[in-house]
Amino acid sequence: MEKAVILIALSATLLVLGCVSDQPAVRPLLDKTGKSAEPESLENIPRDVLSSICRQEKWPPDCTVIHDADGQEICKKCKLMFPEAVVQENYQTSQPGRSQSACSGGAIMFDYPPVNLGKITHIEPMGSLHGEHVAPIDHQYYQNFNSNEPTIEVYSPADGVITEIQHMGSFRGDVVREPFDDYRLVIEHTCSISTFFIHIDKLSGKIMEVAPEFGKQKSVSIPVKAGETIGWFDSNVDFNVVDTAITINLIEPESYRSFPFRLHIQDPFIYFNEPVKSQLIAKSLRTAKPEGGFIDYDIDGKAIGTWFRENTNGWSGLNPERYWADHLAIVYDSIDTEHILFSVGTFKGKARQFGVKGNAPKPDEISVGSGLIKYELVDYQYYDGDQKWDYKKLVRGLKLKNMDNVLGVALLQMFENRKLKVEVFPDKTAAEVQGFTSNAMIYER
Repeated sequence: MEKAVILIALSATLLVLGCVSDQPAVRPLLDKTGKSAEPESLENIPRDVLSSICRQEKWPPDCTVIHDADGQEICKKCKLMFPEAVVQENYQTSQPGRSQSACSGGAIMFDYPPVNLGKITHIEPMGSLHGEHVAPIDHQYYQNFNSNEPTIEVYSPADGVITEIQHMGSFRGDVVREPFDDYRLVIEHTCSISTFFIHIDKLSGKIMEVAPEFGKQKSVSIPVKAGETIGWFDSNVDFNVVDTAITINLIEPESYRSFPFRLHIQDPFIYFNEPVKSQLIAKSLRTAKPEGGFIDYDIDGKAIGTWFRENTNGWSGLNPERYWADHLAIVYDSIDTEHILFSVGTFKGKARQFGVKGNAPKPDEISVGSGLIKYELVDYQYYDGDQKWDYKKLVRGLKLKNMDNVLGVALLQMFENRKLKVEVFPDKTAAEVQGFTSNAMIYER
């Protein structure tokens, strides 16, 4: 009888809070423009009640379902609040690029920032688009473009083991670039959680001792402590968190078989304890939630998100030297979350990103029933009020403004929920394009 009373009381609590949904489906914490989609916050519910809610078959509205160490479904937000619920002991990892030695632990929170926050000006969030990064970028950028010497410390955010070092060699993109001479490190913190750093200019002594030659990569096993300085950088370092216990909403995982870690990219900020989490948010250019950014814009049956030209091997492409050539993304900007961006792997022979004249129609509203869509493609620029942003200082509330020049037209038409017909017409205006030609291409998820 007492147990029944408790269950009835819990059910009543859930109904009052509005936390019982009709179906136990996966629900994102945010909508695809970065606005909050949470009817109620789990954070205001007492921990003992929340612990029970987190094991219900019908999940709270601000929950994305994942699995714990026993294979039982659990709410993603609950996992972050109750890391002990998904601890995995002595798990033998087999993910590519990770240590093949036994590891322990399935969840962890960080107490140290990834870099010396006092020496950077700002953080560019995940989800940006730059050149060959045709799809939303899966890492953050920690930057200070006023610095030109490797004096900014890089820290291990928690205890872990460095499992991989890559001495970055030259990279030939669509614009010829100078060779890199810096490093990429992977730190395994638990069986499921790793941090990735790219473009560390100078490594600490014990890491440098085993670093590979220029252009080479090697597996290692170097223990590091939380807060330990692992290197230094000058103006920019890339950082992300991979959590293989959580799969994000990229509709067709098979398209990422050559780069499976992309399916497990998380907003790094949610892994940091206070006060570091608030310090990171304060440095981010993005003010919308999640402030660290995200990359999974995909909505099934809508044009928004990442696409690949059919029969081009998804993420890996047909040519490793230009794997991005047949990528396509129609998303919102990672900083100005109302601004539509059209990103294509090949426009006049190289990758390009554009704004959309009139900033309409919204890609998350384009479906099979929308018919033919015509986007006029224009340049764009970030503004701090009436002034162009110089990329060298932290500005909260940056806005993108489209330029008046029309550089081409993109025709779009969804004819199936996961099929998008696209043709891009360089140097044309909307009035000069009447419909598709034989050059139109089919893109898929």
